[in-house]
Amino acid sequence: MEPRETQPAVRKIETGAVVEPGYFILMAGEARRRGAGHVRQLVILGDGAAWIWDLATRHFPEATKIVDLYHAREHLHELARLLEFMLGDHKQDWLDERLADLDAGDIPAICAAAGAFPPGRQQGQRPQQGPGLLPQRFAAAPVSAG
Repeated sequence: MEPRETQPAVRKIETGAVVEPGYFILMAGEARRRGAGHVRQLVILGDGAAWIWDLATRHFPEATKIVDLYHAREHLHELARLLEFMLGDHKQDWLDERLADLDAGDIPAICAAAGAFPPGRQQGQRPQQGPGLLPQRFAAAPVSAG
């Protein structure tokens, strides 16, 4: 019996940090050429930048968008820094708990912990009213529980 070539379960297309106009259109075409239209679950892995999610949604609306672990941890550090004036001496404990939640894949726990603080509030400001006032990079980031 002849060995048969099988397609890998995961195909990866890497992008560089510099994106020229039209680059994502070319990348989307290349992804389709490599079979992106025939995979069971298409995943776009990114750093959480809104422009990446916008382009990914435009070209691959069915794809699951996931922030890579390095950048997810980086975003949690930034969030803890932004909340430091409210967390006070508990900042490091709060951050350690959120990083443990992330390592365990408990995204709802992270969202609940972050949601416990008045959204949109900066140090020295009065709390604002209304939903969605967290900094845009936190509020707009897609969340996947895995």
